[in-house]
Amino acid sequence: MRVEIGRRVFDQFFNPTFRSWWKTCTNNWERRLPRRLWHRACAECDPDRLGRIIAESLANLDRFLEGFTPDGGCTEGPGYWLFGFGWYVDLASALYDFTGGAINMMAGERIRKISRYPLTAWIRPGQNLPFADTGHSYLSPHLAIKINRFHAIPELFGPVSAD
Repeated sequence: MRVEIGRRVFDQFFNPTFRSWWKTCTNNWERRLPRRLWHRACAECDPDRLGRIIAESLANLDRFLEGFTPDGGCTEGPGYWLFGFGWYVDLASALYDFTGGAINMMAGERIRKISRYPLTAWIRPGQNLPFADTGHSYLSPHLAIKINRFHAIPELFGPVSAD
C-alpha cells in the first residue's frame, strides 16, 4: 500500500513535469492536497519528504490566495471558504507549531481580511448565505479558535453554531 501511495500520490506531487489542475488552480482545492500529504509524511516519519511537501506548499501559496478577492471575499461562497480556507488554516497552524513560529502563513493583512469573510456571509449561528453548489454550513469553533491564535477577531465566534 505504501508503494502504491508513493507512486500514485507523492511521486506525482513532486514530479515537476506532471501538470494537473490541483497544482495550478486558484481555488480551495489547491490547499487540500498538501495538508493531506503532510499528515502522510509525518505518519511515515520521512523528514525529507515532509520538507519537500512544505517547500512545495509554500511555493504555491500565492496561487491559492489569488482565489480570494482583495477584500478577502470568497467568490465560491461560505461553504467553499470553510473547505479551502479551513485546510489552509489547519496547515498554517501545524506548520507554525512544527517550526516553532518560524513559518507563519497566517501573517499579514491579506490573511486577516480572508479570515473575516464569515462575518459577511453568515446570517446567524449555523446559517449562512450559500451560493454556488453548496448548502448551509457553519463555522466550527475549532476554526474560529485557530484563526484567533493569529488575528484577534473575536466576532468570529458569533457565527459559530451551537450544534
